[in-house]
Amino acid sequence: MEVHHHAHTARKKWTHYFWEFLMLFLAVFCGFMAENFREHKVEHHREKQYMETMVEDLEKDTANLHTSISFWSSVDSAIKKCRPLLKPPADKRNVRDIYSLASSLINFDAFIYNDRTIQQLRNSGSFRLIRNKEVSESIITYDAYIRNQLRDQESFEKEFLLTILSYQNELFDSEIIEAILTQQDVLTDSLLTKSTQNWQINNGLYFKYYNELLLYQAGAIYILNTEKDLKQKAVALITLIKKEYHLD
Repeated sequence: MEVHHHAHTARKKWTHYFWEFLMLFLAVFCGFMAENFREHKVEHHREKQYMETMVEDLEKDTANLHTSISFWSSVDSAIKKCRPLLKPPADKRNVRDIYSLASSLINFDAFIYNDRTIQQLRNSGSFRLIRNKEVSESIITYDAYIRNQLRDQESFEKEFLLTILSYQNELFDSEIIEAILTQQDVLTDSLLTKSTQNWQINNGLYFKYYNELLLYQAGAIYILNTEKDLKQKAVALITLIKKEYHLD
């Protein structure tokens, strides 16, 4: 009867298991590091893309601010020039200039804010991608300046304008205002006299209109100064972003 002997395998040393563990650990660690590096690279690319569109938005803002500043400057100049002519009692010689003023006050300019990038950053929680603290804080400050200060001023100014327009509806002939807006000269001597008489009859309302214009002018100057300051902030922010992110 044969006796079978079982083969014995040599036991592996602990160092073998240690190297196996180390190799496995290094493989997992390197994979993690590669993925982490890839994510950081993607995030840095997204950050730069956000900054590129942010500069585009700011450049549009500066163009819109230029237009808005021009508008409020003209409002200030028109009231400054024509309001003294309104001082009671009404004078027939001033009717043409007063109607020109009334025609110019029909329009209102609210600054068009290009906030697409800021909205994307806020809605997606991507403000964390902006590593540069100075840039991040400057963007937040710029946005708050528009949403809080400028928008509040525009809201107050609209209320003044609505009051002024309600007075104009009582004091001025809309056909004459329309003719002036379409550059037609319809102010005959009889119409000048009729307008002056209407203002004299409604002297109390006419005086309120005269006073309300001063408040509207003050609001226009306030918005004008705010927008000039805002334009400087926008230009400074463009310069900062281009410098920090090496944008052309």
